[in-house]
Amino acid sequence: MKLKLLSMTVAAMTLSTQATAVSKFDAGIADKVDTQKQVQQLSKADFGMYKIEKGLALVPSSIAAADSVIASKGENAVVTLDVPNDLVKPGSLVRNIFTGNLAPLSGNISILLKKGVSANDVAAATGLNLESSFSGTDLAVVSVAENQDILKAQELLKASGLIKEARIEVLEARHTAR
Repeated sequence: MKLKLLSMTVAAMTLSTQATAVSKFDAGIADKVDTQKQVQQLSKADFGMYKIEKGLALVPSSIAAADSVIASKGENAVVTLDVPNDLVKPGSLVRNIFTGNLAPLSGNISILLKKGVSANDVAAATGLNLESSFSGTDLAVVSVAENQDILKAQELLKASGLIKEARIEVLEARHTAR
């Protein structure tokens, strides 16, 4: 008799725990569906997995106008611009189309060199600044000037025929604390 009562009590507790877990799981899925709807609005990326936000800028919080601030990132504020900026330069904001996170561009472009080509050859041919070259590898990092368009510099690198691949560096936090 005691065994039957004990087994019924354990079964009731198990069912109650399972029902609670299922309801929490369903609530989590509903939150993710809302996030997916937001991300689907950004389905067309400009490069890699990023969409350029031409109507936004990252400025120091101390000089940002309170009515144009839409978010804060550390000591900086994301503000809306009156006139969208068509020039994609270092500091321009991009949005990750999968996570929806905003991040600035560094101005650096990582390149994979073709065999027999040096990083100095690429810098001389394109007019970009050589930031670093990794000896023993075909990897290098070049950067654009403050007023140069990063997308046009990437196209210039690819058109030069001296490299295999060029990737624009985005200063996005890949991992976050939970």
